[in-house]
Amino acid sequence: MCLTFTTAVNPLGRPGHRKTPPTARVLGKVVIPDGSSCWEWQGYVAPNGYGMGGLHGKVQYAHRIAYEAFIGPVPDGLHLDHLCRNRRCVKPAHLEPVTQAENNRRAWAARK
Repeated sequence: MCLTFTTAVNPLGRPGHRKTPPTARVLGKVVIPDGSSCWEWQGYVAPNGYGMGGLHGKVQYAHRIAYEAFIGPVPDGLHLDHLCRNRRCVKPAHLEPVTQAENNRRAWAARK
């Protein structure tokens, strides 16, 4: 069984408004399956396979929005590695801040 969250509605009754908390906005665009499976982004997916969303007036990677909404800011100079290797996944437990070099090393290791 999967849980599907709907986008929160703001005081004016409009879904997806800027006043909606980031956590509710993220949950409105994912399907959360039972267990430890990935939270797959259901919004726009760029040609490179990563989910994209808007936050603070900028279009950003959905996994970064989710990480910042649930965990906090990504440390300066670090990138988020998808431990599950699923680019559409926004589950905070599947994201780890690492250096670009480590992210590249892991990506190459996963391809072999």
